[in-house]
Amino acid sequence: MDHQAPPDGHAELVARLRTRQDEVLEEMSRALADTALCAVRPDRAHHVKYLEGVSAALAQVRRTLETRARSDTLQDGPVAVVAQIRQQWGATEGIASNRGHAWSRYLAGALDALDELAASLTAGDTL
Repeated sequence: MDHQAPPDGHAELVARLRTRQDEVLEEMSRALADTALCAVRPDRAHHVKYLEGVSAALAQVRRTLETRARSDTLQDGPVAVVAQIRQQWGATEGIASNRGHAWSRYLAGALDALDELAASLTAGDTL
């Protein structure tokens, strides 16, 4: 698949997001230790669900930046993109309690990742 690089330094951010997501996926793999999620202890499962949420949120930001770059609709900067995605995830906070602890941990991971990313972008830091 041909990926057009996002403009104006966004390509570097997309690469950093991909690297961070790979790190999170590797941490998930270590936490599972070749065991199916349904067979791990609840505390480890909750940690993995948290990491899964982190990965999902980072992937969503990365894909949004890539998609908007390919379609020439990348008018908002990365901070605005992260804020829009954070708002979407945040809108599900109220229903998280009805979905169980695993969903709550997944959502917490996503929100924490987006908050960390927003703070990093605002401060000009790297991931």
